[in-house]
Amino acid sequence: QNQLGRLVEQFGKASYGTERSRILWQEVQGLEERWFSVVVDRFLGESRQAPLLPDFREEILRERERLWRIEKDKNSQDAKDFFNSSYQADDVKTLCEMITKRLRGGVSDTDYKNFESMLDNVASNNPKTQGEKLLCKRCGGDGLVFQRGKDGNECVYRCSCPSGSKQSQKYAVCN
Repeated sequence: QNQLGRLVEQFGKASYGTERSRILWQEVQGLEERWFSVVVDRFLGESRQAPLLPDFREEILRERERLWRIEKDKNSQDAKDFFNSSYQADDVKTLCEMITKRLRGGVSDTDYKNFESMLDNVASNNPKTQGEKLLCKRCGGDGLVFQRGKDGNECVYRCSCPSGSKQSQKYAVCN
């Protein structure tokens, strides 16, 4: 609210009464103080009249668009890194399907946490992310992972590490 004080000092209490200041503060309080300070500096230096709520909304819109572009660029780079990783095409498809299902509410929190921990485990064993060749903790380097399912059947599936990508079959179910 220090910035509002600067506006009142420059343009007068008549321009920024208590009610107008309150409304303006509600509009900008969720944004960074540094951003608000820069906007107030610009208004103090460039405005002949007191900037009103539409002027601030225009600046807020520009700031949100800037933040959105930064986030979009980051996500775009993450997606490129993901698709250029050591995942096989069918693994990428499975991962994307799971994420889409989660976004649509089709995956429980517990199942998604298990999915995330599996991804974390894969990433921690990925030589591209580690910078050196490591023996996979999930499969021990043979490319196959054994796990007992909820139905009691033991499942064998291809590990997503480099050794697993050399396996010819995707998975099999054993009794």
